[in-house]
Amino acid sequence: MVLLLNSYMFTWDGFLVSARADQPTLLALDILIYLYNKSYLVKGSELSETFNLSLRSIRRIINQLRDLGYDIEAVAGNMGGYRLTRSSLILPIRLSAVEQNHWQIISDTIKSSDVSNKYGILKTLDIIGLQAQLEGNYATSIYVTQKLSDDVHNKVDKIQAVIHKAMKEKRRILMQYNSFEWREFRPQQFQIFNHVLYIKGYLNNERDSFRTLRLSRFKDATLSDKKYSFNEHFEYDNDKSAFSKSIFKRYDVEFKVTKDQHDILDYVYGDHQSIYEESDHYRLCFEMEGDQMIKQLAYQFNVNAELIKPEHLKIELDAELEFMLRRHL
Repeated sequence: MVLLLNSYMFTWDGFLVSARADQPTLLALDILIYLYNKSYLVKGSELSETFNLSLRSIRRIINQLRDLGYDIEAVAGNMGGYRLTRSSLILPIRLSAVEQNHWQIISDTIKSSDVSNKYGILKTLDIIGLQAQLEGNYATSIYVTQKLSDDVHNKVDKIQAVIHKAMKEKRRILMQYNSFEWREFRPQQFQIFNHVLYIKGYLNNERDSFRTLRLSRFKDATLSDKKYSFNEHFEYDNDKSAFSKSIFKRYDVEFKVTKDQHDILDYVYGDHQSIYEESDHYRLCFEMEGDQMIKQLAYQFNVNAELIKPEHLKIELDAELEFMLRRHL
């Protein structure tokens, strides 16, 4: 994908920069590209070290990217960090060569003018340029295979509003959930994973009551009159929860890829990726976080690649596929 911002072009693999590109913008785009190419949660310290910036500067740039519309998730705790939701990227705009020229003329004209809202207009043009695909030989159609029904979507919005107000006012909620009827809950942090919204918190004052609940599975929720203080052990309890381990635990992953499936080898799936050619297959090795994400990748590869490591996920996949086969025969 090739994108344009003002007077320079860049690709996801690197920059082709003109002398007029400003350094702060370059840093923001560098960080955006860095996050785009990582499948795991990137710690602020990693960004700070990579780009030689303070953690405060990293947070400021992340907020600027969010203001542009990029869904960058921030997760607290020792296992937390930043992750860019790739599917939330605005679809590129296809521009012809003539339209590209017109767009650049407009940008240059505004830069040399004295209009009262010049910088606001240029910022809007930056956003357009950032999303504009200027080599127009790409199809931009997108197909959505699943989404929440309108009823469920509206229910999730309602539940989220109640929980957000409860967190703001430090009040408990009373909730009905799929697995139990009306109970108190102390919400502490929203979590987005794989486009699904969760809430983390406690059912009571005991630390072992920590739960991660999916908003679409709420039946109802109302505000309680009872106040509460945020649990000081939240980050530790969150890191140790089964949910966090299932999506953030890092593994050495290995797939056996059949010889004729070279397109699988065109992509980077995780850190420290290596490809080894054997007599009748390739070994694709990399580091990746999360049981769920690794299993989804295995399903995505279908019959063209076999999961070898981690072994416990291979066993789980084999059992799931055997069960599915029995159900469909």
